[in-house]
Amino acid sequence: MKSIFADYWNMEIIKVTKYEDFLGLENQWNQLAQSYSDDKPFYSHQWFKVWWDSFAGKKSLHVLVAQQEEKILAIAPLTMSKGVYMGFPMRIVEFMANDHSHKIDFIYAYDNVAGVERILDYLWEQRNWDLLRLEDILESSAVTGLIEQKCKNPGFIWGKKAIRFSPYIPIESDWNSFLAKRPKKFRENMRNQKRRLSKLGDVKIEERSTIDDLDGSLAEIEEITRKSWQGKKGSSIFSTKKVKSFYVNLARWANQERLLVLWFLKLNSKPIAYEYHLRSGQTEFGLKAEYDECFRQSSPGGVLDQHIVESLFERGFSKYDLLGYMDFYKMRWTESTSKHLRYYILRKSIFTGIAFWLDFKLRYYLKRFKILRGLKKFLGGLK
Repeated sequence: MKSIFADYWNMEIIKVTKYEDFLGLENQWNQLAQSYSDDKPFYSHQWFKVWWDSFAGKKSLHVLVAQQEEKILAIAPLTMSKGVYMGFPMRIVEFMANDHSHKIDFIYAYDNVAGVERILDYLWEQRNWDLLRLEDILESSAVTGLIEQKCKNPGFIWGKKAIRFSPYIPIESDWNSFLAKRPKKFRENMRNQKRRLSKLGDVKIEERSTIDDLDGSLAEIEEITRKSWQGKKGSSIFSTKKVKSFYVNLARWANQERLLVLWFLKLNSKPIAYEYHLRSGQTEFGLKAEYDECFRQSSPGGVLDQHIVESLFERGFSKYDLLGYMDFYKMRWTESTSKHLRYYILRKSIFTGIAFWLDFKLRYYLKRFKILRGLKKFLGGLK
């Protein structure tokens, strides 16, 4: 590790580009991650290590550390790579993140964003990137306002997009009170799903945590994925070597830390549905769920969902974070979502200006034109 800037609020920025130096950050990194309360598994050093080992590809480590008198105040878990944005080759700096990350941010103590500010100032001063893409930051993050303030620098152009709204269930009452507020049709569907599945035989649900035979449990999951729609589409947790590596190694670490919870629904002793969860404090996180499509009409996934949600209410959890996107089966349970943002910050040039216009201006007008054309067609059909 090499100190590359100092003498700003008596703070220096350390750029970490070697894997062994990245590993050496573990203890202080995890101390900062404690600030994230129940969300801390997603910000822990181990999470990013598993991610890097699985998905790094041709990316280079570009982790930035704000340090003051050998105390780490903030960490930016960044990578650097050559890529393409709107058809233009660019040098891209971005978070260690993809669709499997769910939550991402700078790592810092919530009561002190000075380290993040110093990292942003350092990034703004560097000339070795064209596009800084900050992916999947929660709108509620303490750094969003700071990022937007720094983006006012006249040497940059920037934009942000709401990339997804991630559903969660706040657990604020008992199960019966919660269920009574759900639509009548939804409650009827729940009963019908259980009835249809029970007609096929003996239904049993297993919750596994601190798992002795983790390899055996993962083998059961893999068997389900072969028959799931995600498996056929190529989007299951065993669909590619990289994705499999991520979820298997994440499970090994999470199991050691007593964070992993695997739920299985068995029909006549055969597993036909699973959910892959993390449990931290009073929050349950649903990372992945699949079921055997041969039993689609009997809704094993829905029955397993019901059992899990009811169980969390009965045990007094505070939140069930469904993660991901506003899928229909998730939104049946809740209206609550968290908004995730993606920031695009480009250093001004002719090419980055064109790329930004294509993405944020032309795309908007094309989308608006499509809506107007559809509206015109609809109104014409009313005549």
